[in-house]
Amino acid sequence: MISRTARACACFVGVLGAALTVPATAQAQVITPCSTSALIAAINTANTGGPTTIVLTPLCVYSLTTPAETGTRGPDGLPIIRRSIEIRGNGATIRRTVGSPPFRILEVLGGGLTLSNLTIRGGDSGADTGGGVLVDGGTVFRATAVTFTGNQGDNGAALSGDTADVTLLTSRITGNTTTGGGAGAVYNDGSLLVQSSNIVDNTANTGGGGIYNEQGGVATVRNSVIQGNTARTTFGGGIVNLSGSTLRLQSSTVALNTAATDGGGIYNSGTLFVTSGSIFGNYASGRGGGIFNQTGGTVSLTSSTVARNQATSGGGIYNAAGPGSVTRAFTSIVLNIPDNCAPTSTSCG
Repeated sequence: MISRTARACACFVGVLGAALTVPATAQAQVITPCSTSALIAAINTANTGGPTTIVLTPLCVYSLTTPAETGTRGPDGLPIIRRSIEIRGNGATIRRTVGSPPFRILEVLGGGLTLSNLTIRGGDSGADTGGGVLVDGGTVFRATAVTFTGNQGDNGAALSGDTADVTLLTSRITGNTTTGGGAGAVYNDGSLLVQSSNIVDNTANTGGGGIYNEQGGVATVRNSVIQGNTARTTFGGGIVNLSGSTLRLQSSTVALNTAATDGGGIYNSGTLFVTSGSIFGNYASGRGGGIFNQTGGTVSLTSSTVARNQATSGGGIYNAAGPGSVTRAFTSIVLNIPDNCAPTSTSCG
């Protein structure tokens, strides 16, 4: 268990044009020229009652070499967010410079944070959670057209939502890695919405290469792709959904993920709903190439496909929870290796 701890050119030009028309008045702070110290100062100003909209220099790279602040969850490259702040990226990148001491990029501790058209790169939370961004208890985080890449941490390498409200829209999370625990991309034990986004090619040292949902977390993945993620030593190559938690997979694809043990695509011991989904081409060295349903878990499949997954047993679905815990309607479970359903042919509902 883990501790609690774009793109279309026209769209970019529209956002860029709108951002550049924002005057440097009480309504917004416009960071120009490209200056890391000016960005830090702008966040401090917003935290202390100044304008809470921050507009970054288009295509600027804001390089962080030392922490700006250290909180209870470790050092942060930028000041901790304590009010409801919006940062408009205009295609900019905020990154931790290679060779710098470990620190995450951002922490949200109060109010909330809205990010758009931005890249978060190279954060490192060391032995703590949230390598790129940590959203602490009860706060709100919204990301639109944001890329998280090259971040690492003990868990939640790109993003960690700790009893928070997190929304990812038209965003991309790729190439992030945990050094100790799970959640190669996103950790959630609050509320998580992933919509029209891609979570691809992330690696968890333990489980949940893409998403790790636990401790009562409610996660919805809609019109999105979870692909090519890896659980290096345990289960849930694409997604882990644990007891007491709920995962809704809607019109989304979980494909080509890999687990060292069970659940190449999804490892579930909570409540899982798959609607108009595709579980395709995942691999588990143990059981449940597509889905592994653990004792106590329930799975409902509607208008979905589970195909061409592979495992030692239950290539499509391995249902350890027993009869009745997997139900399906208008769903195809086909062409899985070595079998579609295990431990018996009726295990898939």
